[in-house]
Amino acid sequence: MLKSIEHYDERRDHIPSAISDLDADVVCLQEVWFEDDVKKIIKETRDSFPSSYSALHDDNGDLDTGNFNKPLCFGFRAYKRILCSLTKCSNTANNAEYIACAAERCGLMKLDQKCISCLILTPASSILQTCITDITQTVNSPGLLLLSKSPLRNPSTTRYIPDTKQVLPRSYLMADVERIGKVVCTHLTSNLGEYYEPLLSFASWEEQQAEEVDHLLTLTAPMTQVVLMGDLNTGPENAENGITGEFEENYNLLTSEGLSSLYNEDPGLCTWCKENPITDQSYNVRLLLDHVMVKGMNAVSAQRLLDDNIEGQSFPLSDHYAVGVTVDV
Repeated sequence: MLKSIEHYDERRDHIPSAISDLDADVVCLQEVWFEDDVKKIIKETRDSFPSSYSALHDDNGDLDTGNFNKPLCFGFRAYKRILCSLTKCSNTANNAEYIACAAERCGLMKLDQKCISCLILTPASSILQTCITDITQTVNSPGLLLLSKSPLRNPSTTRYIPDTKQVLPRSYLMADVERIGKVVCTHLTSNLGEYYEPLLSFASWEEQQAEEVDHLLTLTAPMTQVVLMGDLNTGPENAENGITGEFEENYNLLTSEGLSSLYNEDPGLCTWCKENPITDQSYNVRLLLDHVMVKGMNAVSAQRLLDDNIEGQSFPLSDHYAVGVTVDV
């Protein structure tokens, strides 16, 4: 069983136990943004998934547990730029205007990439503690974490655009898993409205995602057996299930090159759903964004998972439901 789950920070304490209970061989998580969460999940799921990998692991696949001696945002110039962004840009109308203001007036993109990521991923009320004063914290900027029952061989992390600072840098993890083959865990660019990556030349989020899809197709073309899993932020229209297409041309590119998605055919349910109380309720749509796509193997069943509310709560584990696919290997 292969599953893809999106991590939502407000439900962080419930995630390890939910993952441990899954009948899965490999799990791909997204939005595990900080070192503390990576360590917590790995520690509390180790009995079920003894192997793990993230961008915070070293070349040998071991998680560095050493302490750091300076915060993610360090130095007077960094503090000055952060204060400028929080004060001079606080009245902007949306994310695009805020990033443009912070970049043009305050030099946001001159900060270290890990500092930029921390500022974007941290609520304003917690920036002082998380980004400016904590000397032991680091950011898992791709937000990705792979867990596996079997050893993860030859693990690697790759940025889609490696040499340019980004507000939201995107990456993929890749590893060899016994009997399964290559596993690629990723979180592609999402539809965030008006485009706001100051240092990139794309005209839209869809165009940036198309570049990432092209990278994945080039990567997987020579592979005979591969699993692509994660929140791909693209999916087909399915009128029968009330699902709206999202960057559908990019999804069609993936499926036209040998990657198949049984889940899209059956059960074909939304994974980002307007009925979920923790989705952005201003978007009155159902989307199928999360996928486990396979090439060179037979997918025999698929299902939506973790779509019930947390026990004793009125909300589920995440704003995205999980996808599970069983393959015959």
